[in-house]
Amino acid sequence: MIETVERTGVIMMIGYVLRFTHPFQILHETFSSGRLGRLVNCWTRRYMPFDTSQRWYGDQSKSGGVELDFASHDID
Repeated sequence: MIETVERTGVIMMIGYVLRFTHPFQILHETFSSGRLGRLVNCWTRRYMPFDTSQRWYGDQSKSGGVELDFASHDID
């Protein structure tokens, strides 16, 4: 992808939008500073106010499951 971007001159960016939200910025700054030591474990939870079973990302054959479709944003 990087080779194609450089060759064509298009703009490419990461699509992880949570990194720009205030709570995630605070978490990043806190652990990057080293004040709390090294992060070795993390538990996250986000509220999904609707049933996803009938959507493409609720179908394991069409999505990567919660780890890839949602949790990857928290992990980022």
